[in-house]
Amino acid sequence: MLPSYYDAILPLPDEQRLALYDAIMDYAFGGKEPENLSPILKGYFVLLRPNIDSSAKRYAASVENGKKGGRPKKEPGKKARKNPAETQEKPSENQDKEKDREMEMETETETDDVESAPPAPSPPTAPPVIGLPLNDGTEYDVTEEQRREWAELYPAVDVLQQLRQMRGWLLSDKERRKTKRGIRRFITNWLAREQDRGRGGHSDGERRETHGAVSGIGAGQGQPAKKWGVPIVEL
Repeated sequence: MLPSYYDAILPLPDEQRLALYDAIMDYAFGGKEPENLSPILKGYFVLLRPNIDSSAKRYAASVENGKKGGRPKKEPGKKARKNPAETQEKPSENQDKEKDREMEMETETETDDVESAPPAPSPPTAPPVIGLPLNDGTEYDVTEEQRREWAELYPAVDVLQQLRQMRGWLLSDKERRKTKRGIRRFITNWLAREQDRGRGGHSDGERRETHGAVSGIGAGQGQPAKKWGVPIVEL
């Protein structure tokens, strides 16, 4: 019974309301037409009959389906068809989604290209001007940039020639070789001394004199050994 019908019946006197309820139950469950109803109650029943009939049909159909095992099961692999009107999208929405897909594909392609691209080759390293042997068996590579810097600091010195002399001096005796930390100090001290000599601050005899690198006493005469033309730097 619909709520509106219930609200309409509720104000009736108890006897009339009970008589109408009995008539409804007899008709709904037994199919018995009501008898001896007052004109007012018959009017109510006429309004209620279509609703009662519809409910009875739905109930009978559900009982019949229950006897057959309920609603047929969906076959595996098949999907329920949707109403084309529900699935159909508006043209503008389709176009917007298609543009979004294209942009995503372009972005993924660009990302793949960046990731798959080989790393840029590092610029080639300029070969060293010369190598100075160290006490650990390796060599200290002097770059062209260092040579230019020292040439500016010591303009009176042929830096490259002095570097050659340093290499020869270090190769001649392993005990003279320096550490990785001390080699730069050795080079700058050597070049600074040559810079002072290039200004005419010392005589030729002083250039040949050793500085802390005396090889021995010549033939027992008490004279220091000569340097053979290679300046010895005191470190």
